[in-house]
Amino acid sequence: MENSKAAKIIYSAFVIVLILWIASIVGAAYIAKGGDTTTAGVIYAFHRPLCHQLPERSICVFDSGRIGECAPNGEAQLAGGEIVYAGFDQFTMRPREVVWQDGERGYEFAECARDTAIYVGVLLGFLILPLIKKIDSLYVPRVWPLILAMVPIGMDGGTQLLGWRESTDTLRIITGLIVGIVLPFYIMPMANRLALGLFSKKSGKNGSEKINKEGK
Repeated sequence: MENSKAAKIIYSAFVIVLILWIASIVGAAYIAKGGDTTTAGVIYAFHRPLCHQLPERSICVFDSGRIGECAPNGEAQLAGGEIVYAGFDQFTMRPREVVWQDGERGYEFAECARDTAIYVGVLLGFLILPLIKKIDSLYVPRVWPLILAMVPIGMDGGTQLLGWRESTDTLRIITGLIVGIVLPFYIMPMANRLALGLFSKKSGKNGSEKINKEGK
């Protein structure tokens, strides 16, 4: 009973945090588009240590409201015409306006296309998880499905890193979603095991028997 309650709390916490996190990534672009560059700059700065924020690998929200690649040809321009490779100016603490080919301004998501897709995939995975298994399950799947899910993102990112080719935002999004959707099926049971172990230690009960029984 206690494990079931703890699992519901853990599951809800993961979903809420993911929604807020994704909202901050996407929201930064809309806030910048609305003219509040100070607030947007703070959000960009917060996400900066986690992502390169390169426009040529990111998604933008444009003046017309459309959402698309910031720089489909691998480069972006500032409003003044200067070629840039970062969506956030670390010195002025302001998001940079990326200019589309037809002159329409675009505002970059706070994290790149691949990172954003991974977070969205993780959220989708958590939403799908209760339809497939109990959220209080202690069973951690075998590692090979996770390895298979990481192959596409590894090949796409690896070949790009080695300079053999340049990926596209479409591939970044697809590969990010694949690995993201799979992750919750490992994260949730591991979190349940940790919670059960902490609860058992606090209450003086032996939770290892339940883990061994359900985790096999």
